[in-house]
Amino acid sequence: MRTAQVIESFKQAPTAGGLSPILQYFGILLEKGELNHLESVELARPVLQQGRKQLLEKWLKENKVITLTNFFVLSYPLIIVLLAHLQRRTRRYRAST
Repeated sequence: MRTAQVIESFKQAPTAGGLSPILQYFGILLEKGELNHLESVELARPVLQQGRKQLLEKWLKENKVITLTNFFVLSYPLIIVLLAHLQRRTRRYRAST
């Protein structure tokens, strides 16, 4: 079940060295497919806090995370990533038409 309660329980779970339980959870979900809106936002927070916006760019290109207006409340770097991604998509679309 992919709910806010499940996400919160993974966020509260103790880390036994290595990757945190919440990041392990999201990693498994990303391997299986696309994240929903809530998962996308919750994953973006720690990824950006770690300064790893290139991961978010990669997942956007792969359509693994959902772009939505809630992302804009997270941080300025995310806005830049999203705008660059949208600009590239627009250029590819225009070039193909």
